[in-house]
Amino acid sequence: MKGTIRFLVLLHVLIGTVECSIEPEEGQCRSDADCTEEECCVGLDRRRFIFSHATTGTCRSLRYQGFSCHVFLSTNPGNSNLHVTYCPCAEGLECRGTSVDKLNASHIIHHDPKCLPKE
Repeated sequence: MKGTIRFLVLLHVLIGTVECSIEPEEGQCRSDADCTEEECCVGLDRRRFIFSHATTGTCRSLRYQGFSCHVFLSTNPGNSNLHVTYCPCAEGLECRGTSVDKLNASHIIHHDPKCLPKE
């Protein structure tokens, strides 16, 4: 049993190493640097969380003024260079609700968040 687990762990590490050393295919990216200035690298990983460590994504357009957005947009847990779901707002813009309710110091609700000029 221990031998099987060790083998599986070693196999997982080897596959991860090979995956990281291969150049991304055309249309794929590993970070925003692989995309144009108007794009970011988005990893749309739909695997189970335990295996959710996408190493590549696709270049997608940044969010522009008036586009819907996610105030607490995050990066992929397996590759912090990949955005999750979609790109952040373009330069000079920020994601905030068209109205904001501040319940207390740790609970803020952004209603209908959009990319808006920074205040």
